[in-house]
Amino acid sequence: MSKISKIKNNDPLNIKEDDQLKLLVQFRPIIKSKKQLIDEIQQLSNPQVITWFIEKELRVDWFKYLRDDLIRPIRDEPKCGDPTFFLYDLEKWLLLNQKCDKTKLRISSKIQKIKNLKCPDIKFLYSADFFQFIKSNSQELKKYINDVIWEKRFFIPKASAQKLAKEPPRSNISIKKSYSTLRYLEGYFLIRKILEENKFKPGNSINIVFLLPNDEDLYYKNEDNLKSFQKNVCEMLRIEKPSFTKGQITIRFIPFEWNEKDIALEDARPYKLQAGKDIITNDNLELLTSLKNMVCYRDLKDILIKDCEEELLDIAQYLPEVLARYQQSDMYAYTKKSFFLRKSCIQMLKKTSDFLKKVLPNAKLLLVYAYRHPDVQQKYFCEQCDLMKQKYDFLEEEELFEMVHQLIAVPKVAGHPTGGAIDLTIQVEGKTLDMGTKIADFSDSEKIKPFSKQITDVQQKNRLLLRSIMVQAGFAPFDGEWWHFSYGDNEWAGYYKKPYAIYEQVFLTKK
Repeated sequence: MSKISKIKNNDPLNIKEDDQLKLLVQFRPIIKSKKQLIDEIQQLSNPQVITWFIEKELRVDWFKYLRDDLIRPIRDEPKCGDPTFFLYDLEKWLLLNQKCDKTKLRISSKIQKIKNLKCPDIKFLYSADFFQFIKSNSQELKKYINDVIWEKRFFIPKASAQKLAKEPPRSNISIKKSYSTLRYLEGYFLIRKILEENKFKPGNSINIVFLLPNDEDLYYKNEDNLKSFQKNVCEMLRIEKPSFTKGQITIRFIPFEWNEKDIALEDARPYKLQAGKDIITNDNLELLTSLKNMVCYRDLKDILIKDCEEELLDIAQYLPEVLARYQQSDMYAYTKKSFFLRKSCIQMLKKTSDFLKKVLPNAKLLLVYAYRHPDVQQKYFCEQCDLMKQKYDFLEEEELFEMVHQLIAVPKVAGHPTGGAIDLTIQVEGKTLDMGTKIADFSDSEKIKPFSKQITDVQQKNRLLLRSIMVQAGFAPFDGEWWHFSYGDNEWAGYYKKPYAIYEQVFLTKK
C-alpha cells in the first residue's frame, strides 16, 4: 500500500464502496478558554461527546465541572440540538490482570454518587469493555489489528516511552509494549460504542467529539500522517460489518487545557510510575511496578485449599533479629504478646531480613501483626459490614463484601487466620521509615495503597524497598495496603496464579 501524504482535513473516506457510510476525522488545536470550548461544541448538531474520568477513579469535582461549566451551558443553546455526554473510566488500566467485569463492580458506588448529583445527559462507558473487545473480536479483525496497527503504526514517542508493566488480555494478538497503541485502539472501540447507541436513519449524520484534557489527542495521531486513524477506523468498521444505514460520521478530537490545583494531568496518568533504581532490579522490576488491582473476594472464594499441615511457630524463638510489637491487644487472649507464623513464612522472613541488611545495615523489620484468630477476624469483618451498610445501603451483598474486603478480608478467605500473613514496616536505629501513613491507618483508602499518588518520592522509595525485599523472599503483596504481605493463603495463590492455597485457617485455643 502506497504511503498517503498531504490529505486535506475535509476529505471523508468511504467505509464501503457502495457509499453506505462515510467517515471524517478532524484534529482541532488545543482550546485554552472554556467559552471557546463551549462555542466549538454548540456549533455541532446533536454531538456525542466522549470525555474521561480523571485519574483512576471518578472525581466529583471533575464531574461538577462537566455538569455545571460545560454540559449545562451547551444544552442552554437551542441550536446545539440534543447533545449526549459519555463518561469513560480509566480504572481498567490499573486492573490489567483481572477479569474484565471488575471495573463495573468497583465503581458502582461512584456511579450512584453521580446519579445523586442528577445529570441525565451523562451516560457511562467502561474501559473493562475495551479489554473484553481486545480479547473477543473476530479473527479477521484480530489479524488486521496485529498486522496493521501493532506492526506498522508509527508510535508516538512521547507516549510509547511509557511501557505497560503487564500486558493486557489479548487472546492471540501479538502485543507491542506501547501504551499509545492501546489508546489508539481504544479510540476505535469508543467510536464503535457510540455508533451502537445511535441507530441513525439513512442520510443522517452523527458528530462524535473526543473531549480530551491537554495533549491526550496525541494517542490518535501519527507524526507522518494525521489520516491514519481515519483509515484504520474505516477498515475496522468494514471488517466488523455493523448494521448501520447510510450516513456520515464526523469525529473531532478537541483538546483543552485542564489543571487541578496546579497539577498537570500528565502527572496523574495511571501508567506513569517512578521507581528508585537503586532498589529495583531487572529481575523484579516488572512484578514490583505492576499496576495490578487488589485481589477481589470473588477471585479468592473459589480457590482450592490443600493444607500442608505446617506448624505455627513463635517468631521470637526463631527470629530474634526481627522486632515484633502489637499495635493493639486483640490477640492477647490467645497468644499473649507472642507472634505466630507458619514455619515456611519464618524462613522466608529470615531471607527478607538478610536482604534488608544488604541495603540498610542498621535496619530491622518491625512486625505489628501475624497470626490472627478466626474469631477476631469475624468480629472485625462484621463491624466493618455494619458501617458500610449504613453508608452504602444500596449495595447488594456481593458488592458489600467486595468493598469491605478491601479494608478487612472476608473471613472465608482471610490470610491472617492461616498464619501466613503479616503486617510490617522497617525501622532504622529505633525510628520507623516514613511510609506516608501508619500501618492500619484507614482514614484515606487511596493513600495507603502501595503506589499512591498522594505520597512523596521518599515515601514511595521506602515502600518500594519493603515491597522489593518481601517479594524477593517469596511473599505476595496486597495492593490495597502497603504493609500487608502473605504466603500460602488464598491471596498468595490468587496473586501468583497458583492452583491452590497451602494454608487453611488455624483455631488456636486461648492461653
